[in-house]
Amino acid sequence: MPACFVSSFVASSLSAQSPAPLTPAAATPASNPYWAVVKGDNVMLRSKPSVQNAYPFGRLFAGQPVRVVEAAYGWASVQAVGPTFANIYGFVKAGGTTRFDPATKTLAISGKTSLMAPNMDAKFAPDKSWRELVSLGAGDTLQVIEEVKGQSDTFYSVRLPENAWGWINQQFIEAVAQPQADAFEAALKGGTNFPSVAPSASVATVPAAIPETAPPPPSAPTATAPTAPTPATPVVATPATTPATTPATTQPTAPVAAPPAAVPATAITNNPPADNAKPTAESDAEDAARAAARDATARAEIERQVRTTTYADLESIWARVKNEAVETAELDALRGRYLALADDGMTSNTTRQYARARAEQIGVRMQVQQSLLELAAMRASRNERAQSVADLALAMETRRLYDAVGRLNASTVYNGDRLPLLYKLADPTTGFTIAYVLPGPSTKPSEALGLIVGIKGKKQYDETLRVNVYALDSLQVLNSSMTTTVP
Repeated sequence: MPACFVSSFVASSLSAQSPAPLTPAAATPASNPYWAVVKGDNVMLRSKPSVQNAYPFGRLFAGQPVRVVEAAYGWASVQAVGPTFANIYGFVKAGGTTRFDPATKTLAISGKTSLMAPNMDAKFAPDKSWRELVSLGAGDTLQVIEEVKGQSDTFYSVRLPENAWGWINQQFIEAVAQPQADAFEAALKGGTNFPSVAPSASVATVPAAIPETAPPPPSAPTATAPTAPTPATPVVATPATTPATTPATTQPTAPVAAPPAAVPATAITNNPPADNAKPTAESDAEDAARAAARDATARAEIERQVRTTTYADLESIWARVKNEAVETAELDALRGRYLALADDGMTSNTTRQYARARAEQIGVRMQVQQSLLELAAMRASRNERAQSVADLALAMETRRLYDAVGRLNASTVYNGDRLPLLYKLADPTTGFTIAYVLPGPSTKPSEALGLIVGIKGKKQYDETLRVNVYALDSLQVLNSSMTTTVP
Protein backbone atom coordinates (compact mmCIF):
# COMPACT_ATOMS: atom_id res chain seq x y z
CA MET A 1 0.00 0.00 0.00
CA PRO A 2 1.53 3.42 -0.95
CA ALA A 3 2.79 5.46 1.99
CA CYS A 4 0.76 8.50 0.92
CA PHE A 5 -2.45 6.47 0.95
CA VAL A 6 -1.60 5.06 4.38
CA SER A 7 -0.99 8.54 5.79
CA SER A 8 -4.28 9.80 4.37
CA PHE A 9 -6.15 6.76 5.66
CA VAL A 10 -4.63 7.16 9.14
CA ALA A 11 -5.46 10.84 9.33
CA SER A 12 -9.06 10.39 8.21
CA SER A 13 -9.70 7.35 10.40
CA LEU A 14 -8.20 8.70 13.61
CA SER A 15 -9.97 12.04 13.28
CA ALA A 16 -13.40 10.41 13.25
CA GLN A 17 -15.48 11.51 16.23
CA SER A 18 -16.94 8.98 18.66
CA PRO A 19 -20.69 8.90 19.28
CA ALA A 20 -21.64 11.20 22.13
CA PRO A 21 -22.77 8.44 24.51
CA LEU A 22 -19.35 6.80 24.21
CA THR A 23 -17.24 9.78 25.26
CA PRO A 24 -15.38 9.00 28.52
CA ALA A 25 -14.78 11.39 31.34
CA ALA A 26 -11.36 12.98 31.74
CA ALA A 27 -8.82 11.13 33.84
CA THR A 28 -7.82 12.50 37.21
CA PRO A 29 -4.75 10.67 38.53
CA ALA A 30 -4.17 10.37 42.25
CA SER A 31 -1.57 12.91 43.37
CA ASN A 32 -1.32 12.86 47.21
CA PRO A 33 2.35 12.16 48.04
CA TYR A 34 3.07 9.07 50.13
CA TRP A 35 6.10 7.01 51.12
CA ALA A 36 6.67 3.48 49.89
CA VAL A 37 9.46 0.92 49.72
CA VAL A 38 10.68 -1.05 46.73
CA LYS A 39 9.72 -4.73 46.91
CA GLY A 40 11.95 -6.22 44.23
CA ASP A 41 15.58 -6.15 43.14
CA ASN A 42 16.78 -4.64 39.86
CA VAL A 43 13.54 -2.68 39.51
CA MET A 44 13.80 -0.26 36.63
CA LEU A 45 13.44 3.48 37.24
CA ARG A 46 12.06 4.87 33.96
CA SER A 47 12.07 8.29 32.37
CA LYS A 48 8.34 8.10 31.52
CA PRO A 49 5.45 5.80 32.50
CA SER A 50 5.89 3.46 29.56
CA VAL A 51 7.77 0.28 28.68
CA GLN A 52 7.70 0.87 24.93
CA ASN A 53 8.26 4.64 24.70
CA ALA A 54 10.61 5.29 27.61
CA TYR A 55 13.95 3.88 28.68
CA PRO A 56 15.25 3.14 32.21
CA PHE A 57 17.91 5.36 33.77
CA GLY A 58 18.50 3.63 37.10
CA ARG A 59 17.98 0.48 39.16
CA LEU A 60 16.24 0.28 42.52
CA PHE A 61 16.52 -2.47 45.11
CA ALA A 62 14.35 -4.13 47.74
CA GLY A 63 13.74 -2.04 50.85
CA GLN A 64 14.76 1.32 49.37
CA PRO A 65 12.38 4.17 50.30
CA VAL A 66 10.71 6.25 47.58
CA ARG A 67 8.42 9.28 47.85
CA VAL A 68 5.52 8.82 45.44
CA VAL A 69 4.15 12.11 44.13
CA GLU A 70 1.73 10.77 41.53
CA ALA A 71 0.08 7.44 40.75
CA ALA A 72 -1.83 6.70 37.57
CA TYR A 73 -2.69 3.66 35.46
CA GLY A 74 -0.33 1.26 37.24
CA TRP A 75 2.67 3.62 37.37
CA ALA A 76 4.09 5.58 40.29
CA SER A 77 6.08 8.78 39.85
CA VAL A 78 8.78 9.08 42.52
CA GLN A 79 10.60 12.22 43.57
CA ALA A 80 14.40 12.35 43.38
CA VAL A 81 14.95 12.66 47.14
CA GLY A 82 16.51 10.56 49.87
CA PRO A 83 19.27 7.96 49.86
CA THR A 84 17.65 5.96 47.06
CA PHE A 85 18.68 8.66 44.59
CA ALA A 86 22.18 9.21 46.01
CA ASN A 87 23.84 7.45 43.07
CA ILE A 88 21.34 8.21 40.31
CA TYR A 89 22.28 11.09 38.06
CA GLY A 90 21.27 13.05 34.98
CA PHE A 91 23.00 14.67 32.01
CA VAL A 92 23.25 18.36 31.14
CA LYS A 93 24.90 19.47 27.93
CA ALA A 94 27.89 21.79 28.45
CA GLY A 95 27.97 25.31 27.03
CA GLY A 96 25.18 27.67 26.09
CA THR A 97 23.12 28.30 29.21
CA THR A 98 25.46 26.44 31.59
CA ARG A 99 28.57 27.57 33.43
CA PHE A 100 30.77 25.15 35.37
CA ASP A 101 32.74 26.23 38.44
CA PRO A 102 35.58 23.68 38.91
CA ALA A 103 36.37 25.00 42.40
CA THR A 104 32.94 24.20 43.84
CA LYS A 105 32.00 21.57 41.23
CA THR A 106 28.69 23.32 40.62
CA LEU A 107 26.87 24.04 37.38
CA ALA A 108 25.05 27.36 37.16
CA ILE A 109 22.07 27.60 34.79
CA SER A 110 21.37 30.95 33.11
CA GLY A 111 18.47 29.99 30.84
CA LYS A 112 16.13 27.19 29.82
CA THR A 113 18.11 23.95 29.92
CA SER A 114 17.11 20.30 29.75
CA LEU A 115 18.22 17.75 32.33
CA MET A 116 18.25 14.42 30.52
CA ALA A 117 17.80 10.90 31.87
CA PRO A 118 20.83 8.66 31.10
CA ASN A 119 19.79 5.98 28.64
CA MET A 120 20.51 2.61 30.24
CA ASP A 121 19.47 0.84 27.02
CA ALA A 122 22.28 2.70 25.22
CA LYS A 123 24.87 1.95 27.94
CA PHE A 124 24.36 5.45 29.40
CA ALA A 125 25.76 7.21 26.33
CA PRO A 126 24.96 10.94 26.80
CA ASP A 127 24.48 11.48 23.05
CA LYS A 128 21.73 8.83 23.07
CA SER A 129 20.03 10.07 26.22
CA TRP A 130 17.06 11.98 24.83
CA ARG A 131 14.34 11.84 27.51
CA GLU A 132 14.03 15.04 29.56
CA LEU A 133 13.58 14.58 33.29
CA VAL A 134 13.03 18.23 34.10
CA SER A 135 13.42 21.63 32.45
CA LEU A 136 15.85 23.88 34.32
CA GLY A 137 15.70 27.67 34.44
CA ALA A 138 17.86 30.70 35.19
CA GLY A 139 19.16 30.64 38.76
CA ASP A 140 19.17 26.85 39.13
CA THR A 141 22.38 25.28 40.44
CA LEU A 142 23.38 21.62 40.18
CA GLN A 143 26.13 19.56 41.79
CA VAL A 144 28.44 18.10 39.16
CA ILE A 145 29.70 14.53 39.50
CA GLU A 146 31.99 14.45 36.48
CA GLU A 147 32.51 15.72 32.97
CA VAL A 148 31.52 13.25 30.25
CA LYS A 149 32.72 13.35 26.64
CA GLY A 150 30.13 12.36 24.06
CA GLN A 151 30.73 11.62 20.40
CA SER A 152 30.42 15.28 19.43
CA ASP A 153 29.58 17.22 22.61
CA THR A 154 30.59 17.51 26.24
CA PHE A 155 28.13 16.77 29.04
CA TYR A 156 28.05 16.97 32.81
CA SER A 157 26.64 14.18 34.93
CA VAL A 158 24.87 15.90 37.82
CA ARG A 159 22.99 15.08 41.00
CA LEU A 160 19.25 15.11 40.42
CA PRO A 161 17.34 18.10 41.86
CA GLU A 162 14.26 17.50 44.00
CA ASN A 163 11.92 18.56 41.19
CA ALA A 164 13.10 15.63 39.02
CA TRP A 165 10.88 12.54 38.87
CA GLY A 166 11.27 8.96 37.75
CA TRP A 167 8.61 6.31 37.13
CA ILE A 168 8.23 2.81 38.61
CA ASN A 169 5.67 0.14 37.93
CA GLN A 170 3.34 0.19 40.96
CA GLN A 171 3.51 -3.56 41.40
CA PHE A 172 7.12 -3.15 42.60
CA ILE A 173 6.39 -0.80 45.52
CA GLU A 174 4.26 -0.95 48.62
CA ALA A 175 3.22 1.96 50.82
CA VAL A 176 4.53 2.07 54.38
CA ALA A 177 2.46 2.65 57.51
CA GLN A 178 2.13 6.25 58.72
CA PRO A 179 4.73 6.05 61.54
CA GLN A 180 7.31 4.84 59.02
CA ALA A 181 6.30 7.57 56.58
CA ASP A 182 6.71 10.20 59.32
CA ALA A 183 10.20 8.84 60.08
CA PHE A 184 11.12 9.13 56.39
CA GLU A 185 9.87 12.73 56.26
CA ALA A 186 11.86 13.62 59.37
CA ALA A 187 14.99 12.05 57.90
CA LEU A 188 14.44 13.94 54.64
CA LYS A 189 14.36 17.24 56.52
CA GLY A 190 17.65 16.37 58.25
CA GLY A 191 18.83 15.50 61.68
CA THR A 192 18.18 11.75 61.50
CA ASN A 193 19.20 8.86 59.31
CA PHE A 194 16.76 7.13 57.02
CA PRO A 195 15.44 4.08 58.88
CA SER A 196 15.49 0.73 57.12
CA VAL A 197 12.30 -1.15 56.38
CA ALA A 198 11.81 -4.51 54.71
CA PRO A 199 9.21 -4.61 51.94
CA SER A 200 7.46 -7.42 53.81
CA ALA A 201 6.90 -5.21 56.86
CA SER A 202 3.45 -3.99 57.86
CA VAL A 203 2.30 -1.69 55.12
CA ALA A 204 -0.63 0.50 54.31
CA THR A 205 -2.64 0.15 51.14
CA VAL A 206 -1.12 1.94 48.15
CA PRO A 207 -3.42 4.80 47.13
CA ALA A 208 -5.13 3.69 43.96
CA ALA A 209 -4.91 5.77 40.83
CA ILE A 210 -8.24 7.27 39.88
CA PRO A 211 -9.04 5.64 36.52
CA GLU A 212 -10.34 7.27 33.42
CA THR A 213 -13.96 6.18 33.30
CA ALA A 214 -17.13 6.70 31.35
CA PRO A 215 -20.60 6.42 32.88
CA PRO A 216 -22.25 3.18 31.77
CA PRO A 217 -25.51 3.38 29.82
CA PRO A 218 -28.71 3.44 31.88
CA SER A 219 -29.63 0.16 33.53
CA ALA A 220 -26.40 -1.53 32.44
CA PRO A 221 -26.16 -4.81 34.34
CA THR A 222 -22.95 -6.64 35.09
CA ALA A 223 -21.42 -8.25 32.02
CA THR A 224 -21.11 -12.02 31.96
CA ALA A 225 -18.56 -13.61 29.66
CA PRO A 226 -19.67 -16.78 27.84
CA THR A 227 -18.72 -20.13 29.34
CA ALA A 228 -15.53 -21.53 27.87
CA PRO A 229 -13.41 -24.65 28.09
CA THR A 230 -10.44 -24.65 30.46
CA PRO A 231 -7.26 -23.37 28.73
CA ALA A 232 -3.75 -24.71 28.98
CA THR A 233 -2.05 -24.84 32.36
CA PRO A 234 -1.03 -21.34 33.56
CA VAL A 235 2.64 -20.42 33.53
CA VAL A 236 4.67 -21.68 36.47
CA ALA A 237 8.11 -20.21 35.96
CA THR A 238 11.04 -19.66 38.30
CA PRO A 239 13.97 -17.36 37.49
CA ALA A 240 17.24 -19.23 37.09
CA THR A 241 18.92 -16.87 39.51
CA THR A 242 17.58 -14.80 42.38
CA PRO A 243 19.41 -11.55 43.16
CA ALA A 244 20.42 -10.94 46.75
CA THR A 245 18.27 -8.50 48.67
CA THR A 246 19.94 -5.16 49.26
CA PRO A 247 19.12 -3.43 52.59
CA ALA A 248 17.46 -0.05 52.40
CA THR A 249 20.48 1.68 53.95
CA THR A 250 22.88 0.31 51.36
CA GLN A 251 23.00 2.41 48.24
CA PRO A 252 23.50 0.82 44.83
CA THR A 253 26.48 1.92 42.86
CA ALA A 254 26.06 3.95 39.71
CA PRO A 255 24.10 1.94 37.16
CA VAL A 256 26.24 -0.46 35.19
CA ALA A 257 25.44 -1.48 31.64
CA ALA A 258 24.31 -5.05 31.08
CA PRO A 259 26.78 -7.52 29.53
CA PRO A 260 27.02 -7.99 25.76
CA ALA A 261 24.16 -9.80 24.06
CA ALA A 262 26.31 -12.72 22.91
CA VAL A 263 25.28 -14.82 25.91
CA PRO A 264 21.67 -14.93 27.17
CA ALA A 265 21.50 -12.99 30.43
CA THR A 266 18.52 -14.61 32.05
CA ALA A 267 16.76 -17.92 31.79
CA ILE A 268 13.32 -18.17 33.32
CA THR A 269 12.09 -21.73 33.53
CA ASN A 270 9.82 -23.85 35.66
CA ASN A 271 12.22 -26.79 35.54
CA PRO A 272 13.61 -27.22 39.11
CA PRO A 273 17.32 -27.85 39.77
CA ALA A 274 18.50 -31.44 39.53
CA ASP A 275 17.94 -33.35 42.76
CA ASN A 276 19.89 -36.49 43.57
CA ALA A 277 16.98 -37.80 45.62
CA LYS A 278 14.51 -39.57 43.36
CA PRO A 279 10.93 -38.41 44.08
CA THR A 280 8.45 -41.04 45.15
CA ALA A 281 5.21 -41.78 43.34
CA GLU A 282 3.33 -40.46 46.36
CA SER A 283 5.16 -37.11 46.32
CA ASP A 284 4.57 -36.84 42.57
CA ALA A 285 0.86 -37.35 43.12
CA GLU A 286 0.78 -34.74 45.89
CA ASP A 287 2.63 -32.21 43.72
CA ALA A 288 0.25 -32.86 40.84
CA ALA A 289 -2.76 -32.42 43.12
CA ARG A 290 -1.42 -29.14 44.47
CA ALA A 291 -0.67 -27.88 40.96
CA ALA A 292 -4.17 -28.83 39.79
CA ALA A 293 -5.70 -27.02 42.76
CA ARG A 294 -3.66 -23.90 42.02
CA ASP A 295 -4.66 -24.02 38.37
CA ALA A 296 -8.34 -24.41 39.24
CA THR A 297 -8.17 -21.49 41.67
CA ALA A 298 -6.38 -19.28 39.15
CA ARG A 299 -8.88 -20.22 36.45
CA ALA A 300 -11.85 -19.47 38.69
CA GLU A 301 -10.40 -16.02 39.46
CA ILE A 302 -9.89 -15.27 35.77
CA GLU A 303 -13.46 -16.22 34.96
CA ARG A 304 -14.73 -14.11 37.87
CA GLN A 305 -12.83 -11.04 36.68
CA VAL A 306 -14.03 -11.43 33.11
CA ARG A 307 -17.62 -12.07 34.23
CA THR A 308 -17.77 -8.93 36.37
CA THR A 309 -16.24 -6.57 33.79
CA THR A 310 -18.71 -3.81 32.90
CA TYR A 311 -19.10 -1.47 29.96
CA ALA A 312 -17.72 1.36 32.10
CA ASP A 313 -14.63 -0.76 32.85
CA LEU A 314 -14.01 -1.30 29.15
CA GLU A 315 -14.49 2.39 28.45
CA SER A 316 -11.81 3.19 31.03
CA ILE A 317 -9.42 0.82 29.27
CA TRP A 318 -10.36 2.25 25.87
CA ALA A 319 -9.54 5.78 27.11
CA ARG A 320 -5.93 4.62 27.55
CA VAL A 321 -5.62 2.37 24.51
CA LYS A 322 -6.88 5.01 22.06
CA ASN A 323 -4.04 7.35 23.11
CA GLU A 324 -1.34 4.76 22.45
CA ALA A 325 0.54 4.41 19.17
CA VAL A 326 -1.80 2.73 16.70
CA GLU A 327 0.87 0.26 15.55
CA THR A 328 1.31 -1.28 19.02
CA ALA A 329 -2.11 -0.71 20.62
CA GLU A 330 -3.94 -3.86 21.78
CA LEU A 331 -6.95 -3.19 19.58
CA ASP A 332 -7.83 -6.79 18.80
CA ALA A 333 -7.90 -7.83 22.46
CA LEU A 334 -10.06 -4.88 23.51
CA ARG A 335 -12.42 -5.34 20.56
CA GLY A 336 -12.89 -8.95 21.67
CA ARG A 337 -13.97 -7.79 25.13
CA TYR A 338 -16.57 -5.38 23.69
CA LEU A 339 -17.90 -8.13 21.42
CA ALA A 340 -18.12 -10.51 24.39
CA LEU A 341 -20.25 -7.91 26.19
CA ALA A 342 -22.39 -7.37 23.08
CA ASP A 343 -22.93 -11.15 22.72
CA ASP A 344 -23.93 -11.62 26.36
CA GLY A 345 -27.67 -12.27 26.62
CA MET A 346 -27.69 -10.98 30.23
CA THR A 347 -26.60 -7.50 29.13
CA SER A 348 -29.23 -4.83 28.47
CA ASN A 349 -30.07 -4.01 24.85
CA THR A 350 -28.76 -0.45 25.24
CA THR A 351 -25.41 -1.62 26.58
CA ARG A 352 -25.12 -4.22 23.85
CA GLN A 353 -25.69 -1.56 21.20
CA TYR A 354 -23.04 0.71 22.70
CA ALA A 355 -20.57 -2.18 22.99
CA ARG A 356 -21.10 -3.23 19.38
CA ALA A 357 -20.70 0.38 18.17
CA ARG A 358 -17.41 0.67 20.03
CA ALA A 359 -16.21 -2.65 18.62
CA GLU A 360 -16.94 -1.38 15.10
CA GLN A 361 -15.00 1.81 15.80
CA ILE A 362 -12.03 -0.20 17.06
CA GLY A 363 -12.31 -2.37 13.94
CA VAL A 364 -11.66 0.73 11.81
CA ARG A 365 -8.51 1.45 13.77
CA MET A 366 -7.43 -2.13 13.29
CA GLN A 367 -7.50 -1.55 9.53
CA VAL A 368 -5.27 1.48 10.03
CA GLN A 369 -3.02 -0.60 12.27
CA GLN A 370 -2.65 -3.30 9.64
CA SER A 371 -1.69 -0.73 7.01
CA LEU A 372 0.91 0.83 9.30
CA LEU A 373 2.37 -2.56 10.17
CA GLU A 374 2.74 -3.41 6.50
CA LEU A 375 4.51 -0.10 5.96
CA ALA A 376 6.78 -0.73 8.96
CA ALA A 377 7.73 -4.13 7.56
CA MET A 378 8.64 -2.52 4.24
CA ARG A 379 10.84 0.04 5.98
CA ALA A 380 12.56 -2.62 8.05
CA SER A 381 13.36 -4.61 4.94
CA ARG A 382 15.07 -1.50 3.51
CA ASN A 383 17.23 -1.10 6.63
CA GLU A 384 15.49 2.16 7.55
CA ARG A 385 15.09 0.97 11.13
CA ALA A 386 18.46 -0.45 12.08
CA GLN A 387 17.61 -1.49 15.63
CA SER A 388 14.39 -3.18 14.57
CA VAL A 389 16.24 -5.00 11.81
CA ALA A 390 18.87 -6.15 14.31
CA ASP A 391 16.14 -7.38 16.65
CA LEU A 392 14.44 -9.17 13.78
CA ALA A 393 17.70 -10.84 12.76
CA LEU A 394 18.18 -12.03 16.31
CA ALA A 395 14.63 -13.36 16.38
CA MET A 396 14.99 -15.17 13.06
CA GLU A 397 18.30 -16.69 14.16
CA THR A 398 16.82 -18.14 17.33
CA ARG A 399 13.22 -18.74 16.27
CA ARG A 400 13.91 -22.34 15.32
CA LEU A 401 14.86 -23.06 18.95
CA TYR A 402 11.57 -21.77 20.38
CA ASP A 403 7.84 -21.93 19.81
CA ALA A 404 7.72 -18.11 19.72
CA VAL A 405 10.14 -15.19 19.82
CA GLY A 406 9.15 -11.63 20.66
CA ARG A 407 9.47 -8.68 23.01
CA LEU A 408 7.71 -9.14 26.35
CA ASN A 409 5.73 -6.11 27.53
CA ALA A 410 3.03 -5.16 30.01
CA SER A 411 -0.53 -5.25 28.71
CA THR A 412 -2.77 -2.19 28.77
CA VAL A 413 -5.95 -4.23 28.38
CA TYR A 414 -5.13 -7.23 30.59
CA ASN A 415 -3.35 -5.29 33.34
CA GLY A 416 -4.78 -7.06 36.39
CA ASP A 417 -7.03 -4.14 37.30
CA ARG A 418 -10.44 -4.70 35.71
CA LEU A 419 -9.36 -7.71 33.66
CA PRO A 420 -6.92 -10.56 34.52
CA LEU A 421 -3.17 -9.92 34.51
CA LEU A 422 -1.45 -11.05 31.30
CA TYR A 423 1.81 -10.08 29.63
CA LYS A 424 1.88 -9.46 25.90
CA LEU A 425 4.43 -10.91 23.50
CA ALA A 426 5.04 -8.44 20.66
CA ASP A 427 6.74 -8.76 17.30
CA PRO A 428 10.27 -7.36 17.79
CA THR A 429 10.12 -5.38 14.55
CA THR A 430 6.63 -3.90 14.44
CA GLY A 431 5.51 -4.06 18.06
CA PHE A 432 2.29 -5.84 17.04
CA THR A 433 0.94 -8.22 19.70
CA ILE A 434 1.59 -11.88 18.82
CA ALA A 435 0.03 -13.53 21.89
CA TYR A 436 -0.23 -13.25 25.66
CA VAL A 437 1.59 -14.95 28.54
CA LEU A 438 -0.41 -15.97 31.59
CA PRO A 439 1.62 -15.74 34.83
CA GLY A 440 1.47 -18.57 37.33
CA PRO A 441 1.95 -18.78 41.13
CA SER A 442 5.77 -18.56 40.95
CA THR A 443 6.17 -16.79 37.62
CA LYS A 444 8.03 -13.49 37.32
CA PRO A 445 7.60 -12.43 33.68
CA SER A 446 8.04 -8.84 34.88
CA GLU A 447 11.78 -9.53 35.17
CA ALA A 448 11.92 -9.86 31.37
CA LEU A 449 9.73 -6.85 30.51
CA GLY A 450 11.05 -4.88 27.56
CA LEU A 451 13.33 -7.74 26.47
CA ILE A 452 13.32 -10.04 23.47
CA VAL A 453 12.55 -13.52 24.73
CA GLY A 454 12.22 -17.04 23.37
CA ILE A 455 9.25 -19.05 24.56
CA LYS A 456 8.75 -22.80 24.71
CA GLY A 457 5.21 -23.89 25.38
CA LYS A 458 1.80 -24.53 23.93
CA LYS A 459 -0.25 -21.70 22.45
CA GLN A 460 -4.01 -21.93 22.33
CA TYR A 461 -6.95 -19.58 21.89
CA ASP A 462 -8.66 -18.92 25.21
CA GLU A 463 -12.41 -18.61 24.66
CA THR A 464 -12.94 -16.75 27.93
CA LEU A 465 -10.17 -14.19 27.41
CA ARG A 466 -10.63 -14.13 23.61
CA VAL A 467 -6.89 -14.01 22.95
CA ASN A 468 -4.09 -16.47 22.17
CA VAL A 469 -2.34 -17.50 25.39
CA TYR A 470 0.95 -19.35 25.92
CA ALA A 471 1.27 -21.97 28.64
CA LEU A 472 5.00 -21.73 29.31
CA ASP A 473 7.44 -24.56 29.66
CA SER A 474 10.30 -22.04 29.69
CA LEU A 475 11.12 -18.44 28.83
CA GLN A 476 14.65 -17.40 27.81
CA VAL A 477 15.94 -13.83 27.49
CA LEU A 478 17.66 -13.52 24.12
CA ASN A 479 18.96 -9.97 24.23
CA SER A 480 20.81 -9.20 27.45
CA SER A 481 21.86 -5.74 26.35
CA MET A 482 18.43 -4.48 27.36
CA THR A 483 16.95 -4.09 30.84
CA THR A 484 15.91 -7.05 32.95
CA THR A 485 13.11 -5.68 35.06
CA VAL A 486 10.55 -3.05 34.75
CA PRO A 487 7.60 -2.12 35.23
